[in-house]
Amino acid sequence: MPVVVDNRAGANGVIGAQAVARAVPDGHTLLVQYSGYYVGTPAVVRNLGWNPRTDLAPVALLMDAPQVLLAHLSVPATTLAELVAYSRANPGKLNYASPGSGSMQHLGTELLLQLTGTEMVHVPYRGTGPVMQDLIGGRVQLFLTTPPPAMAFLATGQLRALALAAPARHPALPSVPTATD
Repeated sequence: MPVVVDNRAGANGVIGAQAVARAVPDGHTLLVQYSGYYVGTPAVVRNLGWNPRTDLAPVALLMDAPQVLLAHLSVPATTLAELVAYSRANPGKLNYASPGSGSMQHLGTELLLQLTGTEMVHVPYRGTGPVMQDLIGGRVQLFLTTPPPAMAFLATGQLRALALAAPARHPALPSVPTATD
């Protein structure tokens, strides 16, 4: 049976989810999406164009991907504790990127700021690709994301991983401590 991949990016997953929710429910159209879109986006977007409780049904968990806090090398911190201390001493001086307002990366970083009593400037982008380009280029300083888009840049020393938002260290990033380590 042929498979057609139709990437419909944008609006924190709303565009792709709408397309699948509106498709004929014949089992031939599947949505492969980061769970944050399915869980978080309905909480921040008023008119989704689909109902997360009735229009889509989970089929399988394909992967478990915790978030890693990435920093440009110019950030004067090598640990989460150092970042918090620096940010408290310099409120609003650091900026962080997200792949869009209301994304899990945006909300996750805002939660971190609330929990640590720090202030940073949010810089929303239209996806992870542009964020990674500007993070490596130093136009933004911090980014909370899943490990896959960062792995090559961490391996070559172009970025620094400060902490992992997970209960245990990631097997592909054994030297990166968790936020609670």
